[in-house]
Amino acid sequence: APPGGFDAFGGAGYSLAAGLVTPSPAAAPASADASPQSRTVVLTFWADGFSVDDGPLRPGTTREDRVFLHLLDHKLVPPELRTFDEAGRPVRVQIHLRDMMRQRYRPPAAPAEGGFRAFSG
Repeated sequence: APPGGFDAFGGAGYSLAAGLVTPSPAAAPASADASPQSRTVVLTFWADGFSVDDGPLRPGTTREDRVFLHLLDHKLVPPELRTFDEAGRPVRVQIHLRDMMRQRYRPPAAPAEGGFRAFSG
């Protein structure tokens, strides 16, 4: 992918009744927008670690980070990214990979003071 571009990551889901479930191509939705039961996670790789969505820098050297990356390497969704719908079924997770490895991590910009805030009173 081009720098700053995204690559899609497909993975398996988990069912409480059946354990690990690998969806067949015919059963998969045509796009993330086609299914209300999906979520997208952006995994950004930086020169000094990685981040999940707009979260903090993770160095990749802790046991937790190594397990997280190992699961991704084996095309499995890490437990911290798994969610379930109201019926207890696993929600499809699409992981987009972003290559920023030529740059050091930069935290996301904080919202400007006095900016729009939903539901503030």
